[in-house]
Amino acid sequence: MLQTEKVIYLDCDLFVNMDIAELWNIDLGEHYLAASIDQGIMGVKEEIIACGLEPSRYFNSGVILLGLANMRARTNRDQEMLRFLSDYPHTTLPGQDVLNH
Repeated sequence: MLQTEKVIYLDCDLFVNMDIAELWNIDLGEHYLAASIDQGIMGVKEEIIACGLEPSRYFNSGVILLGLANMRARTNRDQEMLRFLSDYPHTTLPGQDVLNH
């Protein structure tokens, strides 16, 4: 739908008090996204590990730079996301977990 190479996603409960151009200007190379490590996830790391995810690499999905061109090139991404949700139906953070997957 979007005819652009990348997009910034921001959760609706954020207050932005600086120029987000620094985030926009990140060169993603071949990566799908740029995000910050979720420091608070260690409190529920057992749940993250149970979903096959690595807590030390787990990122917060509230602020993301998405490389749409790179994501479009991965033609099986939708099937991978659905398979993850099917394999782990009791995930507590489904949107964030599937992105981390």
